[in-house]
Order: sequence, then structure tokens, then C-alpha cells
Amino acid sequence: MVSKLKIISLTMIALLALSGCKKNNWYDWKTLNEVWLKQNLINNPDIQVSSSGLQYRILADPNPSEQRPHSACTVVCDYKTVLINGAVVDQAEEAVFAVSGVVPGFQEGLRKIHVHGDIELWVPADLAYGKDGAGIEGNQYFVPPYSVLYFKIHLHASSAD
Repeated sequence: MVSKLKIISLTMIALLALSGCKKNNWYDWKTLNEVWLKQNLINNPDIQVSSSGLQYRILADPNPSEQRPHSACTVVCDYKTVLINGAVVDQAEEAVFAVSGVVPGFQEGLRKIHVHGDIELWVPADLAYGKDGAGIEGNQYFVPPYSVLYFKIHLHASSAD
């Protein structure tokens, strides 16, 4: 716990220091996100990494005999999306959406659990919104370019379209 607190503190200090650098603002943010993602693996040795670079931890998967969601499925999920600085950019309960309609890292994570499963994802920028980010700066739902996204997901239901 102490090491996590140190990392969070150092991250926040770095963010404050970098926030004054307008010229390279997103380059600095990109670097900070890349370093944070590497440090996440060091601080959490139980996290698994897929071949795409997705970091994940399955918290519960109580129905392993059921089919997992695939890209043609519609799912019902609770989820929360957080940036590395702790800013919550999105959250929903019992949201209904097509698996194909979310960022690639979220899609990949959903395919790792079954109905009533819980998973944490740390999605690298290239599996999320990449160099463009999403939303409008200053808005709650703004995702800066090059952002790592943390998702906590509970899968309620999955059905093929």
C-alpha cells in the first residue's frame, strides 16, 4: 500500500509540474502514461498482460461454462472509466451496448470473462483513444490524447445479435 501511495503521489507531483508546459503538453502526458503503465506491472505482479499489451486482472468469473461475449454481442455492464490521475471520465450501471462499439481494449477485456464476471483493465492508449483522445477539453468526459484508461467492469448479461 505504501508503494502505491508513493507512486500516486509522484504521479500527481509530475502532473502538476507538467501542467505548466503548454508546448509539449500531450507529449509529456504521453510519457507520463507510458511510465505509469510500466510501473503498474511492477506494483501489481498479479496483473496479466495480453499479446496486445492490455493489462488485466480477473476479479471474478463464476460461470466459466457459459459463452464469453464476442464482437457481435450486445452486453449489459456496470463500468467505471478512470484516467491515471484519478479523474473519472465515465461510469454507468447496467449500460447496454454492442461490444463492437467500444474501444479495442474494452472489447478484449470483455472477451476474457463470462456473465456475472468482474475484471479490471489497464488499457494502453493505442487500444483506447490513441493520439486523438476523445471529447472536449474541460468536459468531464474528456480523455486526453495518449491516455491509459483504467476500467472496472461487471458483466451482467451477453447476447448475440
